[in-house]
Amino acid sequence: MPDWQRIVRQRLAGLALDSEQARQVLEEVAGHLEEDYQSLLDKGVPEEEAAHRALKQVDDWQELK
Repeated sequence: MPDWQRIVRQRLAGLALDSEQARQVLEEVAGHLEEDYQSLLDKGVPEEEAAHRALKQVDDWQELK
C-alpha cells in the first residue's frame, strides 16, 4: 500500500502555509488518494494500477500548491 502522506508531502514540498494548515492539506489530499485507491482495489484493479490511477487524479501538483 502506498504511503500517501509521504507521497503528498514530497509533491507539495515548499507549500507556503503554516504548519497546521500544511498538515490539514496533507491529510485531506492523502485521504482522497487513499479513498480512490481503495475504491479501485475493491473493483479488482491491481495494486500498482490502482496507485497509478489514484495519483492521476491530481493533474498538476504545481497548480495544486
